[in-house]
Amino acid sequence: MICDFTENRKCSNCGSCCTNFIPVSPYEIAQIKEFVKKHKIKEETQPYLAYNAVNLLCPFRDEMSHKCKIYKVRPAICRAFVCCDPEEKIK
Repeated sequence: MICDFTENRKCSNCGSCCTNFIPVSPYEIAQIKEFVKKHKIKEETQPYLAYNAVNLLCPFRDEMSHKCKIYKVRPAICRAFVCCDPEEKIK
């Protein structure tokens, strides 16, 4: 899908971009560790989808509330992400 960056896209909270396979700097790791410890945040463990499937969902995504548990200290790549979902899907 090609994004139209001229539009102000809102997050649909779908979680498609929430993966544990993202570049995170040592500084961001330190911030996240401190935040998690201070707020007593537990990592989410997600069930495997199928036999031998690899679950790459971010351990700080709360699937029940569709929210990021570390939103205030989320990595730069998460902050820079632009949602490309069509407006109909976001609503």
